[in-house]
Amino acid sequence: MPGMVAAEGETIMKLITADRAGDILGCSAQRVYELARVKIIPPGVAIPLGRQLRIDEDGLTQWLASGGQALEGGWRRQTDAVSIPSSAHEGRLPARRRR
Repeated sequence: MPGMVAAEGETIMKLITADRAGDILGCSAQRVYELARVKIIPPGVAIPLGRQLRIDEDGLTQWLASGGQALEGGWRRQTDAVSIPSSAHEGRLPARRRR
């Protein structure tokens, strides 16, 4: 079902909650937030409203129909790993982050 037409040529998105999106995806609302944060659910589909998240229902169904992948190569990001020689780590503790 395409978006509702508001005026000539304008389309209104039907936004749903993370709970409802979780029901559609078969996961928890917390997982929906995680998927949006790491951009597995594309930014045009996941719309932050303050501290809340809304999902474009039509965009979600289109994303699922296209295979549900936002990242090249699948679900995991391909990173350019830089190897650090083990001798550089010896005798050191990781630095603590200040909050």
